[in-house]
Amino acid sequence: MAQENPLSISLLYLSLLFSFLLNCAERQPVKETITFAYCILNPRYTNQTVIVDSLYRLTAEIKDTAGISGAIVFITQENTGETTYFVETYRRGTYQDTMKGKWVKPKANYKLFVSFQSDTLTSQTTVPDTFRIISPENFDTLSYPSLGYLTWHKSQGAVVYLVAIFHPDTIKPTLPVVTQDTFFDLDRWKAFYFDTSALYIIKVYAWDENRYRHMIVKKQLPDTLGDGLGHFSSQTQDTIAIYIRTTQPGARRLIP
Repeated sequence: MAQENPLSISLLYLSLLFSFLLNCAERQPVKETITFAYCILNPRYTNQTVIVDSLYRLTAEIKDTAGISGAIVFITQENTGETTYFVETYRRGTYQDTMKGKWVKPKANYKLFVSFQSDTLTSQTTVPDTFRIISPENFDTLSYPSLGYLTWHKSQGAVVYLVAIFHPDTIKPTLPVVTQDTFFDLDRWKAFYFDTSALYIIKVYAWDENRYRHMIVKKQLPDTLGDGLGHFSSQTQDTIAIYIRTTQPGARRLIP
């Protein structure tokens, strides 16, 4: 009986092992890295922030990482060419400008650039004009049964407004309202928002087209920004504090 060659057996085993590993590799889903950028410009803030992160997609799954260091980030005002560069803060993946004063101008067009490795992310926004809440005035006292209307000046360039009323009991959720009007009926919603005598904070935000589309139309799904994903938009806001005095039965009084 002929003796088997050990070298031939080893080569056969190696060949089978290689085929098995190759098969496994072919069945493994491919992991695709995606650069992600997020920024909301606001002319009321001195410094602006851009978050740069890396998403990776394994079939349909997307999840965050801890941020990207080493990205090149800048924003250009389109009609003047003025460029503002961003540097990474102590938080990995968080970039901020180093300007000493407010530089985002209302009604101006801005373009975001983020570059990391072979990815270049770009997007544009037109900043809504600043505005003021007309009535009630800051620190006014409103009493039941008639609270009247919340009104504000029109913001040029705003697509919609978001009205957020913050309850003094921070556990109670804030349910904002999106509207194209420049008024909000406090009387109509008083039983829902103002259930106790207390100081309430009211904020009105003016959103550009990108912010509206991202939050309402796409339900916070990321936009395509060149070679990556993310969100670049602009908004502005005004804030007042009002004291509500209510005689509603069973109402609690949080602030004397």
